[in-house]
Amino acid sequence: MKGSLTSGPTYYTAYGGATFSTNGSAVFKLINNIGTGLHGSVTGYIFSDVAGQFPGASNQTVASILSTWYLSFILTKDPNTLPNPGAPFWPSYFPNSNGEFTIMLVNDTSIAATPDAQWDASYGCEFWGSYQNIVRN
Repeated sequence: MKGSLTSGPTYYTAYGGATFSTNGSAVFKLINNIGTGLHGSVTGYIFSDVAGQFPGASNQTVASILSTWYLSFILTKDPNTLPNPGAPFWPSYFPNSNGEFTIMLVNDTSIAATPDAQWDASYGCEFWGSYQNIVRN
C-alpha cells in the first residue's frame, strides 16, 4: 500500500498544524500515488526541462498542475494562487461542517480532492493515535 509507512503520522501532523497553528498559515495535504508512491517519485512531475516539458513524468498535464502548485506554494504559501487552467482547487486541510478533512489525491492519470477518511483518518491511524504518549517518545 502506497504511503503505508506514514499514513497515521501525516494525519496527526496535518491535523495539528491546521487546528493548533498560531502563525496563520494554511495546511495543504497531498497523497502521492504517482509511480511507486515512494519518497521522491513525484520529482519528475515537478521539475521541467528548458522547453517546459517534464521528461520524468508519464502524464504531462498532471506534471504541469503539480509544478504550478509547488511553485505557487513556495511563493505564496497557497497552491491555488498561481493560475493553471486545468488545476482543480486544492482545499486547505481544515475540517468542513461535518468535521471531515479533504486532501488532494494525485496519481499517474488524475488529480482529485477526496475525504481524508479514505486514506489517513482511518482505523489504523487511530490505533497509533491511541498510543500517542508512548509512540511520540
